[in-house]
Amino acid sequence: MRLIEKISELSSLKILFAVLFLIPIQAILFFPFIIESLDIFLYPLTDLVQIDQILLVGYLVLPIIYCIFISLLLNPKRLVNPMYIQIGAFLQFSFFYINNYLEKQPFTTNSLLNLFGGISLVGMYTILISLLQFVIVRWVVALNYKNCDRKSFIINKPPTEVRKLLGKNFLATKHFKPMVLYEKTNNPIIMLKSVDSVGNTIIIAFGSQYNVKNKCILATVAFHKGFSWISNSFIASTVRDSIVNDIKIRLKEKDSRITVSHIENTDDMVSRNAFSQIESVTTPKIVVFLSYLRKISLYFKMAILSTLIWIAVINYAFFIKQWITMDAYTNIMIVSVIVILFQIGIPLRGEFSLKKVDEYF
Repeated sequence: MRLIEKISELSSLKILFAVLFLIPIQAILFFPFIIESLDIFLYPLTDLVQIDQILLVGYLVLPIIYCIFISLLLNPKRLVNPMYIQIGAFLQFSFFYINNYLEKQPFTTNSLLNLFGGISLVGMYTILISLLQFVIVRWVVALNYKNCDRKSFIINKPPTEVRKLLGKNFLATKHFKPMVLYEKTNNPIIMLKSVDSVGNTIIIAFGSQYNVKNKCILATVAFHKGFSWISNSFIASTVRDSIVNDIKIRLKEKDSRITVSHIENTDDMVSRNAFSQIESVTTPKIVVFLSYLRKISLYFKMAILSTLIWIAVINYAFFIKQWITMDAYTNIMIVSVIVILFQIGIPLRGEFSLKKVDEYF
């Protein structure tokens, strides 16, 4: 058995034990929350605020925090799905609910229909909540990375000439979405991205090395973007190969002296930027945030810290002490968001943009 398979099996066992550990705790929160929530359907929606806040926070937030923590704790990182925990809690609830219901109700067709209706309603309720929790966990943890198919080529023409020879009609062949990196420099990188209906993705990048301006590097990455994974895809690799072949034919038709040669090394700037598109969806947001904190100036760090303290004080005044009304709280939070956007967000974006351009030289 290969090492990667052993690691994969070990990680799967850890995930299984982590999920089984939280299921009983989540089931304890599941019972009163679901029962009290379903009672709301019998009353006006204004009674929704009567749900115990501790049950609400515990049932909704605990799986999110727990799955994020376990996902980041695993090495390599593995996305732990909170849906498994919710399904386990739902099965426990269903077992006790069915047993208790049949003990108190006569075994008739109507009683079975009512039982099925109640279980189905709770099941749909659980699926919707668990999907929301999974989306949040996946956004924070990011997708798992298994592998991808990278190939790079060198063309004996500058990138600007290569792009002119291919023409704009080339973009329509696979519905490419273009993106320009380092466009303020003398060596911009043009990146094209194509995604089919099932997640097979091809990334193509055109650019040159620092000291070789008269040649173009064509970097490609092919992979499948699934619900939780980035992995190899035979279909994506086949489509990528056909695109590269199409590029060769188009360039040869315009200039027979053009050559497109495969290169083994994928450590050049263009290839790394093509691969960075995968890193952007597989790197946890916490890692990205900490990386940003290390790069930004002291002014922005103090601005972020001051903003977090201000938001914490407002939430304390509203939720704990109830010193301010709902309208006042809403207005303050809206103003706070606007201030953050204009005084921190926009300048900070400009600072990162400048740093990104500077790093290319």
